[in-house]
Amino acid sequence: TGGSGNEFRGELAELIVFKRALTNTERDRVERYLGDKYGLSAPAYQAPPAAADSDGDGVNDDTDNCVAMVNTDQADADSDGKGDICDNFDVAPDDIPDLGLWLKADAGVVRDAQDVTTWQDQSGNGFDVTASSLRDQPSWMAETLNGKPVLSFNNYSRLQRAGVSGGALFGPTSNTIIMVQRHNSLTTTCGPIDWTGGGERRMRLLSPHTSNIYYYPGINRSADSYTVAAVPSSFSNSFKVVTGIRDGNFAAVRVD
Repeated sequence: TGGSGNEFRGELAELIVFKRALTNTERDRVERYLGDKYGLSAPAYQAPPAAADSDGDGVNDDTDNCVAMVNTDQADADSDGKGDICDNFDVAPDDIPDLGLWLKADAGVVRDAQDVTTWQDQSGNGFDVTASSLRDQPSWMAETLNGKPVLSFNNYSRLQRAGVSGGALFGPTSNTIIMVQRHNSLTTTCGPIDWTGGGERRMRLLSPHTSNIYYYPGINRSADSYTVAAVPSSFSNSFKVVTGIRDGNFAAVRVD
């Protein structure tokens, strides 16, 4: 985290990697979990075909207020359009199969005062990342986003881990990266996450690089294959949910 030669300049609240392409419903659930937790606007729900009933509760997905959990009564006490059974962080990332990495600033942060020495992986895979020197240590900032902490990275800070195979983090042809971030530089290349292995550079998300977001979704580095999305006008100095997803030959990046 923080980049490799493209050091991230900004703050990370949470970073999640899945070893496959999430379905639209799964991605919607994770993004809504992050939106609820950090007080960010949730992305518009993409309704499936009317005939679909993903949770088998007898209510079609296009009208179901909680498409991933059985709620025949459609109870919605706070009238927020989301069923009670789905309210309050309705799904955590580790409720979805094939979680590869989960870093969040409100858990597993080992620090000396505000200086972070280790960020512990919450996925259960043990991919903790550490600072190899004082210069590499990012800062832990309390109650920064909706009462939650974040990690702040500067020109030099980075957290690393060696010896992690690509197959341990993502599938051979698919992966999903979802993070909550705020950057503070549009003029330089910023890499919140960068995995490099041999002649390949996989799971590289430059967010941003000048006026664009670049997502390298697991293609051989020599091919220089990536997906590009324009940086939204509201992106500068504000927290956003950034998602990169690859499914076979299809790759996309989005900002909410």
